[in-house]
Amino acid sequence: MQGFSRAARGRAMVLLLACSCSVDGRSVRTEMGTSGLGAEAQPEGGTESVDDGAGSNAGAEPSAGTQTSAEPSTASTAPPGAAGSGQPDTSGMASGGAAGMSAGRAMFSAGWVGDGRGTLSVEVEGERTYDCPQPCAVQVTPGSLVRVTARPEPYTVVRSWSEPSCGAQPSCSLTAQADRELRVEFQLQYQVAFATNRTWLPSELPRAGEAANNECTYLAKAAGFHGDRWVAWLSTSNGTPETGDDVHAIDQFQHTGGWLRPDGMPIARSLAALTRGELLAPILLASRVQQGHFAAWSNTSREGRSFDTALDCNGWTSDDDASLAHVAWGSAMAGPTWDGGNVESCGEAMGLICLGDDSDDEVELSPAAGRLVFLSEATFAPGGGVAAADELCQREACAAGLTGSGDCEQALGSERTFLSYLHTSTRRAWERFDLSGPTWVRPDGMAWLASAADLARDAADALVPAAVLLGPRYGLGPGAMWVGEAAGTSTCGDWTSSSGSGAISSYALTSSAGLGNFLLPNGFVYVSECSGAMALLCLEQ
Repeated sequence: MQGFSRAARGRAMVLLLACSCSVDGRSVRTEMGTSGLGAEAQPEGGTESVDDGAGSNAGAEPSAGTQTSAEPSTASTAPPGAAGSGQPDTSGMASGGAAGMSAGRAMFSAGWVGDGRGTLSVEVEGERTYDCPQPCAVQVTPGSLVRVTARPEPYTVVRSWSEPSCGAQPSCSLTAQADRELRVEFQLQYQVAFATNRTWLPSELPRAGEAANNECTYLAKAAGFHGDRWVAWLSTSNGTPETGDDVHAIDQFQHTGGWLRPDGMPIARSLAALTRGELLAPILLASRVQQGHFAAWSNTSREGRSFDTALDCNGWTSDDDASLAHVAWGSAMAGPTWDGGNVESCGEAMGLICLGDDSDDEVELSPAAGRLVFLSEATFAPGGGVAAADELCQREACAAGLTGSGDCEQALGSERTFLSYLHTSTRRAWERFDLSGPTWVRPDGMAWLASAADLARDAADALVPAAVLLGPRYGLGPGAMWVGEAAGTSTCGDWTSSSGSGAISSYALTSSAGLGNFLLPNGFVYVSECSGAMALLCLEQ
């Protein structure tokens, strides 16, 4: 593809930033200089590189792209790459670059870099203000005062501007005497945690401790995450019964702060919260757009220590199919059961969970607006039907002072109404709720769904698990909740009978399978005897 070239002497020169695009599901970072798009992968200017999240393109930063406009007084934004094209989409770019410039005008380009995200607005004095949801370029009259304002997404901050005098302020003003570019660095506000999509057999795994930490640091730098030090959630007994040579993940940390996922989702408020089992959402991602492996080698307890009875493939040296090792499902699971209590064969290849270690700042959650969703603390034994399940939800909400009742023994209140999420043979659970209203938010303030309409697919795209009780409290109650199947089967006689079986769902996992399945990666439907008791998912009407 032909890029833009330097303008002829005496004409305006178009300054292009960098484009961060997606091609066939992979992140394509292309830095575009005045000489166009390069073909070789290099860490600086004039290059194109493909990042598969597995350690390639080390040292590269997430970049942003700019598009020029042939029309005066208009801003144009760089679109993402066309799927399957192998190149960033440049449709709509003015052919000839600066040749389309109006006489006496200059080009002002604004964009961003960094692992955070946000948008920009460009205000040209005496003309107009341009909104730039993507990096953009506008034509201005030389000598105009241009003010660029950064609007970071939640949990993103402005770290710096390419104009040093602007520091880390939310806006930056410049006089555009000639062609000029200005970039802001958006940085995630807290440390970053990620799940690798690279996997290792135990014998290939870097040794627990410094070597594994260094591997995490390398992969983090390759993905463009900020921070200089990383810790692998990996422990070992080193294959001996003595405890003196054990390596514990918790001992590797030098800081106590909390973490965000690469997409900005809060993961844990602090190291102490993490070791209490308060994983707010699955770590899930290897980069902002790529999912990590579903499980990671661990042999690490919730408290961050090697298990007393270690299952670590003989100190992470053996690939014996008959041996087992503790793995962490934190890449797919949240809540108190995310840590290394699960096991997999040593003949399998698994990933690593990597946690930044540069800050003591505790994550302050920014509460989302919406209706409340919570996990019941009490359990429900089928009998009495959906009405009995609804009463359980309303009673817990009343006890928390949410329904307007002063005496829950006399009346459960009606200021706010909470219903159970249960399928029956005649009605799918989501049909009981207004899907055009606000989304649902957990008791800790984190949005459960991006949109209420997502409930109509059994919450298949839930942002976080629903594993939070009123309070908020974490880690109480059983490991599963009654749901039933959307097809109307496995509903314990529409929740009236203690015989037969009912479909259950784990409240600690998120998956495209949705709430109708026990959310394992293979999507199996799990059922439990209706004579048992399980938690309920309670949603505000």
